[in-house]
Amino acid sequence: MSTMKTNIAKREKSLMAAKVIGSLMAIAVLAIVIFSTNVVTQADEMGADGTAVLATASDVVQSGVIQDEDGYFRYYVNGEVQKTAGWIDADDGTRYLIDENGVAAMKFTRSGDTIKIYRFSADSKDWTICKNEWQTVDNVLYYLNNSGLCEKIYDNSSKKAKSLSSGKLVQVKNQMLILNDGRTYYFNSNGDKVTKGGWYHINYDNMVFVTGGGSHYVKERIYKASGIFRKYSFNDSKKSWDMNKNLWKNTGRKLMYFDGSGTCTILYDQASNILYRYISSSKSYKRVSNVIDKLNGSRYYFYDANGNRRTSSGWKKVNGSTAYYVCDGGYVTSRYTDQKGTKKVYDFDYSKNTWVQKKNMWKTVYRSRYYFGSKGVATMSYNNSTKKAYKFTGRKWKPAKKLIMKIGNANYYFNSAAKRVVKAGKYKTADGYIAYVNRRGVVYKREYDLSVKRYYTIDLGKGRKTRVYGYYDIGAANRLSKMVNQHRAENGLSSLKVSTSLTETATTRAKEISNKYSHYRPNGTLCLNSMYELYGENLACGFSGGDLVFRAWSKSTAHDSNMLNTTYKTMGVAVFVALKNDKQGYKRYYVLTFGK
Repeated sequence: MSTMKTNIAKREKSLMAAKVIGSLMAIAVLAIVIFSTNVVTQADEMGADGTAVLATASDVVQSGVIQDEDGYFRYYVNGEVQKTAGWIDADDGTRYLIDENGVAAMKFTRSGDTIKIYRFSADSKDWTICKNEWQTVDNVLYYLNNSGLCEKIYDNSSKKAKSLSSGKLVQVKNQMLILNDGRTYYFNSNGDKVTKGGWYHINYDNMVFVTGGGSHYVKERIYKASGIFRKYSFNDSKKSWDMNKNLWKNTGRKLMYFDGSGTCTILYDQASNILYRYISSSKSYKRVSNVIDKLNGSRYYFYDANGNRRTSSGWKKVNGSTAYYVCDGGYVTSRYTDQKGTKKVYDFDYSKNTWVQKKNMWKTVYRSRYYFGSKGVATMSYNNSTKKAYKFTGRKWKPAKKLIMKIGNANYYFNSAAKRVVKAGKYKTADGYIAYVNRRGVVYKREYDLSVKRYYTIDLGKGRKTRVYGYYDIGAANRLSKMVNQHRAENGLSSLKVSTSLTETATTRAKEISNKYSHYRPNGTLCLNSMYELYGENLACGFSGGDLVFRAWSKSTAHDSNMLNTTYKTMGVAVFVALKNDKQGYKRYYVLTFGK
């Protein structure tokens, strides 16, 4: 009796046999055929004499996958071998791959999420389970692991995939999956295989780059492991991932720099505009604080205390000693430093990629304007809000009290509180000037306050100079001018008008005659030939008062002639008191100038 055959189709009818011995007719014993949908069990018969009779394949009409006597499984329909290649479905859920000879080459079984695929062995005439390989069943890819269990499925039609997880085949979403070509593919949140090239962010710590063209596999990937972001590129020939080093990569959401060890040391989150740096001591990414950085571009950008990029225009404070200026374009153009009061400013020259210290110019920093001198150090400042000015002297900033200061292109007078005066008038400065202020608060004229003691320079000619220390007695000069006009009135003459230019001439001559008492100036020129509008000059020295000088002049024919000259229309008067470097030694020097 042969062994039971499996996977044989249902027989359509019963077999009946009879054997006649002698004249007696034995009653045929009905052979009971045990069958299932796809499995046929051999039918045995027993004659009256106990002889066993076997029903053979030729006695039945066969349907299904049946193992023939040669050991091969063939696919029958109504007793005929089917030679159309392809997968067929058995009634018990098993699937078979039939070749062009009708022979079953592969078998596919599934029980829930347990899928196995077998290959028929011509040597053993038995089914061998497939392991560590991909198999395609009706345009669906199955990966069988080393136990023969299917752990990955990819449907070429729907472009969706499943993977085995805790005994369940779960749809792949926001994940990567290696398919049969050894390449990795990315499946989006809907479970669809991504077919558009570009960077995709699976989550904050995991990014992939999908190639364009027709392949659409993951060519690059960035992910965090042990707290460190690293980048890898797929080596298609070796089917392996190579770590990338010494490069920048922009994923669209993140701009990252990977150093010589492959560690991402700089991470700029373009969605939040926050810059991070990798801190090896803590093995974590920390926000930068109050720094500038070019990243991989050509412009410096400023990042505040929270690491946020600030692109609004204006000064951005780093600390008490440093600030950066962000222009309307959003990038850094200037740097300001303050080291214990020594203030400097630099502009970044992007064409030369260097910081350039600014000199001999005004620059506004926050609410104040600073003047940076020839050494690039700020020497003056003006606060636009408080209207107060300061000067840098003796390594300290001091209020500019009662001073004239040029702010930008205009001169302004600052009062005893160092505040800019905006009321028109005449104001005395602490350094010996008279400031004339107009209605706009601008100093339109400045002249010496001659009553202030100071050193005055005297021109000796040929580039030589000397100085004399003293002051001008304004009161004595005014009284002397009145005496002259009274004298002219007594003689029936018109008064001489006090001229500004002739007063300036008299002022110059009064200090000069302390060095050289002569109508020739210390530089060797004759005063009448070298001084504008001067037609006559009276000199005196050593007298204690102007009345004595006038008396002396009125008794001198030449001097009195000047005072009573009918052609003269203007005059200037100056009295200089020399206190130091008085070469002539007379201390008090008087000058009366005449003009037409």
